[in-house]
Amino acid sequence: MSAIAVYPGTPSYVEEFRQSLAGRRSCSSPRPRPRTAVNLRAAEAPYLQIAAGLRTRILAGEFRPGLDPLPSEAELVQAFGVARDTARGAVRVLAAEGLVVTVPQRGSYVLAQH
Repeated sequence: MSAIAVYPGTPSYVEEFRQSLAGRRSCSSPRPRPRTAVNLRAAEAPYLQIAAGLRTRILAGEFRPGLDPLPSEAELVQAFGVARDTARGAVRVLAAEGLVVTVPQRGSYVLAQH
């Protein structure tokens, strides 16, 4: 049964629209599960949880200062299953701590520790 009822006399563009929707994924289908979970019920805000994970990776030397960019906002959104603003907030926390610098159109990079 189609989601849009077509009655006699219905304009053809309605039928074309209904047919174009036939092969698409339903809006109610589940989103792919993120690779890394953020505990939405934790006392710590999701952006702080993400920042803590990135901080751990930075201090472990996973990113070379000035050379290896941190994951992009889009990659963080995909990895953690959060909104873009949440991912952006995590990077802002690290920038406020002096761990990273964000270069517009280039990404966020670890700063050399003095």
